[in-house]
Amino acid sequence: MINRVTALASIALLTCSLTASAQLAPGIGLYFDENATATVSGYEIMVPTQAYICILQAEMMVSGAAFKLEVPINALAAGAVYPAGLAIGDIGQGVEVGLTTPIPGFSGVVLLTTLQIIVTSGEPAVLLVVAHPDYATPLVADSLGNLFEAVGTGGTLTRGLPVGAATWSELKTMFR
Repeated sequence: MINRVTALASIALLTCSLTASAQLAPGIGLYFDENATATVSGYEIMVPTQAYICILQAEMMVSGAAFKLEVPINALAAGAVYPAGLAIGDIGQGVEVGLTTPIPGFSGVVLLTTLQIIVTSGEPAVLLVVAHPDYATPLVADSLGNLFEAVGTGGTLTRGLPVGAATWSELKTMFR
């Protein structure tokens, strides 16, 4: 009887550990919409473009994060706004964000930062979310203070993309 109980407990433990290891790591990325679907956007030189740092696939109550936004030499990141809480550091040098009220991340998008990107020349600007200088990877914290390694992703601003609605004939003339 004890062998059966031990075997069942071992199977349950193995199942739990396989389920935990099968979970995807949360992602922290730069997007150009609040729904975290647009990773490419058009821009006009010296005109601010709205951008968002979002956390995806965080099956937890998110209470904070640590990351850095790598900004190319032809762009500036300005006006970073965070949810209520504490932000230590600068988004371009590395920032640690602690939220006053945890945000549910279960199967949804957690909006962590709203900011403006200003491109100063005509080349594409590729911006990447990378590890905070004090850590090996970007991090996401749950409501119990546990830290989880996250995957950093980026976004690209490029000229020539319509920033508003365009008709089919306008699109065709761009490629003639």
